[in-house]
Amino acid sequence: MEAAPNPSAPMLRTLLALSPFFAPASSAFGQESEPAVDRFVAFATALEESTRAWDPSFLEENFDFDAFMLTVTRDIEVEDVFRRAFSEAVRDNFSFGEVVVQNLTQFDGTYVFLRMLPGEPPRALFRFAGDDGLNYHELHLRERSDGRISIVDVFAYNTGEMLSETMRRPYVATASDQNRSLVSRLLRPEAAYVEALPRIEALIRLQQTGKPKKALAIYRSLPEEVRLQPEILALYLEIAFDVDDATYLKALAVYSEAHPDSPALDLLMIDFHLLRGEYEQCLARIDALDRRVLMDPYLDLYRGNVLLDAGRKKEARAKYEAAIERDPRLEYEAWWFLLGLAVLEEDHAATLELLLALESDYGVEMLDLESVEEYAKFVASPEYQRWLELHLEEEPDQG
Repeated sequence: MEAAPNPSAPMLRTLLALSPFFAPASSAFGQESEPAVDRFVAFATALEESTRAWDPSFLEENFDFDAFMLTVTRDIEVEDVFRRAFSEAVRDNFSFGEVVVQNLTQFDGTYVFLRMLPGEPPRALFRFAGDDGLNYHELHLRERSDGRISIVDVFAYNTGEMLSETMRRPYVATASDQNRSLVSRLLRPEAAYVEALPRIEALIRLQQTGKPKKALAIYRSLPEEVRLQPEILALYLEIAFDVDDATYLKALAVYSEAHPDSPALDLLMIDFHLLRGEYEQCLARIDALDRRVLMDPYLDLYRGNVLLDAGRKKEARAKYEAAIERDPRLEYEAWWFLLGLAVLEEDHAATLELLLALESDYGVEMLDLESVEEYAKFVASPEYQRWLELHLEEEPDQG
């Protein structure tokens, strides 16, 4: 009995590192009835609640892996035994739910359902926001014959393409490794990707082991049609960020020139303009992203940060407050920004009020403020003494 071709698990894990996570149609929602829309909303709401508990099980149970892999493996002539072996290898090494939850836990993030997008197929828009930055996912949904709703694909704004597209390149590369004659039948970009695979693997290893300058040298050695593929560019951005600001700015410029119409561009170019001190262009990019996602109050926090960097403190405060007004769920994040602004402005009364509010409403345990340089003037103020007194009053009697 012939053994099934076995895609190399170590190579596959390396290739899956190229699937990073972290344009709405203008038509109506199609022919779906309102109850159908409600079912999709209920599904997305339940998904958000599960991630709030950092539980990947809902995503795992409702990600239609078989439908996803049909999209990944389409139109490539290989033996069924290989296709099945590859799918099982991916199943063993990749988990969408685990990826999302790992990012949430690692970067203290939130995964928030914003809305169903108009048009077909049904797409639920989610916002990932955390210490590592901002991203949006459009989860492509499908209602099965048994009435269950499942996720069949994901459009990630940080790459500007479908997850199935990103995953397809490792599939083509692995298939070509098993069947070298396949290379001659591929389109030039796919064939170039296959030929460059050893260098891509080396680049990923260097990036993951903290050697960005060596990784950058390998990136520059890749042929242009490989260098400019979205997930390779996304990796280039990560590497460039770890080198220095000038290298990162150059990488952003390369992305902009290579994919001027990419949905990822508005998100990525916020950093570009901010680093260059181009505040109006930065705000324009945030506005463009806001239109793409059909308005997200969270972006008022970004506007506030840009305005603060520009020295426009009054306008920054207004944006932080607008974020809370538009979505009360943003109060916690906005209060931290308002606290930073109060400290910067030496508004000790506002600083005290916000410290107490964060402690009482959200259970925040503040560090020793006397050890934080930015709080030196607050520590020297009567309001700090009041803050100490209030804490002493709350301490239990040790007698």
